Amino acid sequence: MFISEAARCGDVLGLLRALAAGADINGSRNGTTALHVATRNGQTAAVEFLLLNGAKINVLDDKLNTPLHLAAAEGNTL
Repeated sequence: MFISEAARCGDVLGLLRALAAGADINGSRNGTTALHVATRNGQTAAVEFLLLNGAKINVLDDKLNTPLHLAAAEGNTL
């Protein structure tokens, strides 16, 4: 499972496995990181895990949104 898929599903164990396998917690596709994905999907546990493990909170995606922008746009109160 890729780190972004684990983030989308809120699969904290999957996130842990991805990191143990060498995944880059701040790696991105089109600027979208796992933290962007987790916040957009309201996955609070995944967001907490990612932040506690070094995810950068101010990374901009290709539309210049931070994870916080995406959470607010989706109405998620993380």
